[in-house]
Amino acid sequence: MRKRNVILSIFLASIFTACVSDDDEEEKWNAAEVCPESKRGTFTDERDGQVYKYTTIGNQVWMAENLKYDAEYSVCLEKFDKYENFCNQYGRFYSLQKNEKYRENLDENLVSGVCPAGWHVPSLEEWKTMIEMMGGFSQQSSALRLKSGNEWANGTGENACGFSAKPAGVYVNEEEGVHFARYDAVFWTSTKEDSQDYYTIKIEKDVTVFNHFPKMTIRCLKD
Repeated sequence: MRKRNVILSIFLASIFTACVSDDDEEEKWNAAEVCPESKRGTFTDERDGQVYKYTTIGNQVWMAENLKYDAEYSVCLEKFDKYENFCNQYGRFYSLQKNEKYRENLDENLVSGVCPAGWHVPSLEEWKTMIEMMGGFSQQSSALRLKSGNEWANGTGENACGFSAKPAGVYVNEEEGVHFARYDAVFWTSTKEDSQDYYTIKIEKDVTVFNHFPKMTIRCLKD
């Protein structure tokens, strides 16, 4: 009996230690410090009058919704599957490549002009800076903190910093339409991976660096 009690005590102690460790780990990340609500707000895109939310994460100011500007080669889906007003909720899908060709260099005029004045398409390094502030790559906690609410098929997000990542998926072409909606948020970066591909940021169960699709969503970063 004494031996059983000793074993039970050790087992309970290990559970308590694990819980404390998890709590300590969670306490190390503090939304009030990383992205205080006092540094969130709205701004207006003077080109079309569209009002966007923004949030501040660390020293960066990010749009807190997907871009909706009617740029060349962009696609706005009014309805997708059972979702009405898809474009209004999830933003437009963009190609940033010359002549809308999937295997082509970026169109620098598109890249420099697609975001509102004073904002730009973020580089991979700028995305990395933000994601590290949220807990790092390949971490489920980072994805949960970035995800919006219950639109996700793979788990409700916490939206801890008001970034409100939504699972718009990607747009392939007119025939194939949208892939991965409700599962993935895939964002453009302005950074080239090789002669034909560009890095993207993919939020799913965790956050990863991915390769690009023909048309994807854009989050702009303040200059």
